[in-house]
Amino acid sequence: MEKSAKQIEYERYNNRSFNKLQSNLNASQSEEFTFGSAGIPVLVREPYFFYEQAILKVSGPGLQILDVCCGDGTLSIIGAQKEAQVMVCDIAENSVQLTIEKAERAGVKIKGIAADAEKLPFENASFDIVTCAGSLSYVNFDAFFTEVSRVLKKDGVFICVDSFNHNPFYRFNRFIHFLK
Repeated sequence: MEKSAKQIEYERYNNRSFNKLQSNLNASQSEEFTFGSAGIPVLVREPYFFYEQAILKVSGPGLQILDVCCGDGTLSIIGAQKEAQVMVCDIAENSVQLTIEKAERAGVKIKGIAADAEKLPFENASFDIVTCAGSLSYVNFDAFFTEVSRVLKKDGVFICVDSFNHNPFYRFNRFIHFLK
């Protein structure tokens, strides 16, 4: 039986995060974790800087933020800097664990759950802010945006950054990862 694109991506991200978790166990616990746009390569950093600023602008104490498709967590804990309550989710459970561990190393507490972005396991109107970075090319738009709309509060904010595979650097990067 042939694997679906979603299964292939799940395995790729879950294995990559597992390897990072294992290397973190062997690394010095004092090793710095660079999060936010500073953790993005300079060549493609600019849109992520604006993404980060947008999150910081609307975040605040007690607000509920959901970061969907958290990946390795580099952009997941931005809102926690402003004392927002951050929940992360990703289809790959090792990515969620990696993100939680990175947040702890950065001195913030977040929660996380392994979940499909197209079937979010949260109550209606649960979040003030939903964020997503670089993952729209992996989801079914209709299902994803239906779920984001469902979990956002009435005056909630959705903040997203994605190349939609138009950026040649991102396209090349995705192609290389696909070949691996």
